[in-house]
Amino acid sequence: MKIRSYRLKGFFLILMLFVIIAAGCIFAPFIFVDYEEQKVLVYTLLPGILVFLSLLVSTKPLFIIEYTDRLVLRYEFRSVAIWFDDVEYMECPYYEEPGNDMSRCIRIVYKSGDDTLIYDAYWGFSSFADKWNKANSRTVAQDETGGMSKYVSIGRNYLLKPDYLRCAQTYKVVAVVLVLLFVAIKAITGTGVAALYPALAIFYCGCIWSKPFTSFYVSDGLLTSRNKLVGEANQTISLCDIKYVKMCRKHLRVVMKDGKMLNIVYALTEKQKREFSNYFKDSGIICRFELYETSAKLFL
Repeated sequence: MKIRSYRLKGFFLILMLFVIIAAGCIFAPFIFVDYEEQKVLVYTLLPGILVFLSLLVSTKPLFIIEYTDRLVLRYEFRSVAIWFDDVEYMECPYYEEPGNDMSRCIRIVYKSGDDTLIYDAYWGFSSFADKWNKANSRTVAQDETGGMSKYVSIGRNYLLKPDYLRCAQTYKVVAVVLVLLFVAIKAITGTGVAALYPALAIFYCGCIWSKPFTSFYVSDGLLTSRNKLVGEANQTISLCDIKYVKMCRKHLRVVMKDGKMLNIVYALTEKQKREFSNYFKDSGIICRFELYETSAKLFL
């Protein structure tokens, strides 16, 4: 039975942007004075913005719906259920990056030790998490690992590179390149110089999307990561010094025994994350996996 819905705080703003952009796609051809010269821009830029906004919104639930036996994350195009029988406790607020208020989120920890992180911007959910923990006699754990890693060599090296053909980041970068090519042609022909201004924002998005292409290599007790665009992602780490590892959605979190924490950006598929996680576990390193909709039970 449905009990309550927790709405994304920016829901109405997102809805208004969709309406404005959709209206622009419909009416722009009738309000542009030089429509014949700008029709290509009208029919590509505005729908492109609409598609981009749709992709942006699809990564966050618009609603979190509370039922008696589960939470349902209602995305733009799909729904995902998290069953209370599988949940150990809920932590809200939880800071994905300690000390960084911008990383505040909702953390749902499963009995398996894995967890799910949800962007914390839902009216009233914090009080729900507290009430649920108290009602079910659950305590928020202070140490999410439950132990200390003890590295054991398994006698084989491991190389992990992004699977570019199955990585969404690749297609985003390709889209940026195509748009910039279109803008360049318009600028060269002298019919679309004004498009150079939004092109700067498009180029910036391309740089952001291409940053997670990090490669990993394990050999001789060392974990080496290499990234041509992000200097902080270039690390060489002794596996003996690792306390635990967490495979997050967008980065690999490595916590050292001396308390130091490293966050290395990456763009890996779920299959690659599972394989890498299993390699760590076989080597005696505690590895947690951040679960998302691919591992939750689908609610159709």
